[in-house]
Amino acid sequence: MQGRIELPPRLLAVAEYIPAGTCVVDIGTDHGYLPVFVVASGKCPRAIAADVGEGPLASAKRHIEEAGLTDRVETRLSDGLDAFCPEEVSCVVMAGMGGYLIAELLERSSCQGKLKSCAALVLQPQSETDRVRLMLHEIGFRLEAERMAEDRGKRYTVLLAVPGREKYRPEEYVYGRKLWQARDPVFFEALREDREKLSGIIEGLSEKEESNRKTKRIQELKIRLEQAERMLAEWDIR
Repeated sequence: MQGRIELPPRLLAVAEYIPAGTCVVDIGTDHGYLPVFVVASGKCPRAIAADVGEGPLASAKRHIEEAGLTDRVETRLSDGLDAFCPEEVSCVVMAGMGGYLIAELLERSSCQGKLKSCAALVLQPQSETDRVRLMLHEIGFRLEAERMAEDRGKRYTVLLAVPGREKYRPEEYVYGRKLWQARDPVFFEALREDREKLSGIIEGLSEKEESNRKTKRIQELKIRLEQAERMLAEWDIR
């Protein structure tokens, strides 16, 4: 290998959740940094860098060649797992996408039978994490672990899911049972900030002229605020 790739904190958190010895399928690989890193470090014997765009795949291929890993890291043009056989899918990574897209790809992959041999899903949604948690439960996966990583002033949630069944309370889908159980310090600050933000939005909306749309929005925000407050109230309860 000619040069070692240094991952940013958000991707390093993803790499740490990838089970050792698995063949990683990195969906939406972009530059291919993650598959190169896990193979070059010896954590994984092989990896497949997949993307729906030719441009990102060309960039990934260049980095793979520079790392001298063309025999162990391949590239593949694929929309989600469409171009994969179930037998190739043991660990899937989806990072850097919106939660709506990740949930959609998970649902489609499950319907196609692509996740039958999947032992682990490592996900990092950029939004709508609650939708992703719910979809995982609907397709027969449970949350094994979660953590929050800070990178350039932003917070990123990483989910590790494995086959299994479980169900969450509404607030746990929104904020994460595993983050709460782990007493993740970054999560605690995010939870407090979310409570303050929600309170401020509700107060600001309350001062505006009455309308059905405003009333509905305030009701939605109050439910979310109550969920945050319940998580915080139970923080010290073991």
